[in-house]
Amino acid sequence: MPGIPDFVDLNPTDPLRDAPAADAFWQLLPRIDPVAAQLSISRALADVVARANPAVSQLQAVLALDQRATALFDALLVNYIAGDAESPALEKGYWQAAFELTRSFAEAYWYFLRSVRDRQHFRRWREFIPPALLGLFQHRQAELLLRPFVDELSTRFPWKELHEAYQYGEAHALLHQALPVGRYRANADAQSTLEREYVHVLLLDLVNEGHFPPRDAFWTNQRIPRWTGKLALTALPVDAVEPALVVELDNDVGLTRTPPESTKRCLVLDTAPALESIRFELVDLREGSQGPELSMPGRGKQLNLLGRLNVLLSPKLAFIARRGDRKPDARPVELVIGLPQIIRALSTRRPSATATPPRVGSEGRGNSIASLSSLTGVRSTMSAPNSIWGDSIAEVDGGYPLWKIVDRSDSGCRLQGQIFESNWVIPGVLVAFRKDAAAPWMLGVVRRFDKRTGDRADVGVEYMGRNPRGVKITVATASGANSSMAAGNEVPSIAAIYLPESGRQPVMPFKTLVLPVRKYASDAHLTLRSVSALYTIQLKEPIDEQGDFIWTPFEIVARRLRTDIKSAATTSGT
Repeated sequence: MPGIPDFVDLNPTDPLRDAPAADAFWQLLPRIDPVAAQLSISRALADVVARANPAVSQLQAVLALDQRATALFDALLVNYIAGDAESPALEKGYWQAAFELTRSFAEAYWYFLRSVRDRQHFRRWREFIPPALLGLFQHRQAELLLRPFVDELSTRFPWKELHEAYQYGEAHALLHQALPVGRYRANADAQSTLEREYVHVLLLDLVNEGHFPPRDAFWTNQRIPRWTGKLALTALPVDAVEPALVVELDNDVGLTRTPPESTKRCLVLDTAPALESIRFELVDLREGSQGPELSMPGRGKQLNLLGRLNVLLSPKLAFIARRGDRKPDARPVELVIGLPQIIRALSTRRPSATATPPRVGSEGRGNSIASLSSLTGVRSTMSAPNSIWGDSIAEVDGGYPLWKIVDRSDSGCRLQGQIFESNWVIPGVLVAFRKDAAAPWMLGVVRRFDKRTGDRADVGVEYMGRNPRGVKITVATASGANSSMAAGNEVPSIAAIYLPESGRQPVMPFKTLVLPVRKYASDAHLTLRSVSALYTIQLKEPIDEQGDFIWTPFEIVARRLRTDIKSAATTSGT
């Protein structure tokens, strides 16, 4: 049977007919609108996939465009990583565009590889097969990385196609060939192999089971190449009985922990070298001997992440006991999502005679905040609600979307509700909820997010504290803190959330603050304002760090009454 010809009659206006055309197409894409650029590229790739009998010049064009489009992918995700997006709706649109872009390239590579696989003669294609396989694996990595944070109607990931691509590379002895690779936000290109990149996809699937927030997932993804060089896929022993991470190449799933009963071909991924590296890193962090790295979370955050990865990558899934018994519930609650929106909600809270008074710490001590009610709430400094936060949401009396608690424990609860662009929920997001306008707020952080049918979501929330209050914080250096207090100067303030200590669930033996993420100098002192006094405080080791907030205890190092400050200002003026 004659082979399919390598040359076809290409449309001269086709932007992906060859590499020069792809370069010209890239130059015409809008530089100020990355989403529009993504749509143009995805349409061009879809046109290629829709045609029969692809030419080798088209694959060259896709490879050239893919190399160029790395800059576009970076642009779509830069706000994602830096936390500088103008709004969650805009940020989510960028993430969605990055997801569609990377999936379009993956589908195009699979189209070419499937076509070449079915050819009898593919000499002209031979040199382009390794980079096409590499592109397929790397784009499937990005797809898996982004899937938990975007709208994806299908829960199916094309594992069967990916396994076929791996076996095709194996059949042509390509799996261990050294190839240059580029990594997102990496300082320089490195080398890898197709087997390492395939293993990278498998490991990301396990990471998704951990419900990591976006920054944690990206940080983990950047560390995986450190481990894959020591990992290998081997044949599953016939008499295997011990728990193992296994991939069945004729199935449509990724790694599983139970050896399948099928007699089809199975491979074992021994993660022991990766687990050993993680344990060494944990020891270094605990001893404080690990040097600083760029774009790295704090020490406490790293310990938490590496500890979770140690569990996720283990062949035997560890049993994790719940901190409290789950009790069924069925109450509606008002829900507010995101630090700025919660502070806004706290600033408009109306006092109620039926609300439970907050627990206050010991009175009269020189270094204690005398009364929660004396803290200055954030009101006029907060901007008016943006339209993206109120449109198309089922609202109740307080103007907040209505969700439902389905079960709860001493440490957290499970919520179900409807999601929109305006109340986007992902792991690591701060939430506040209450049963009605007369009840106090409960503050928590989303630890698990599962999208249900349609636009319904199931969310696991860990409690942080009761009765949060919006406060104003100013930042000054250690040397300038007291002088600014004494002079009574007004300096720019930031909005934060104050949580009192609590002896009831959730138990918290000290006062804490929830602050927006920013760089705080190691010697920085913060001024917390109350009605009667100004408190100079110093932050301690954070309890939790997420994309848009840190939750930290603090120490009061000085306290001055406002009357003393006014008196000092009057004296200096005379």
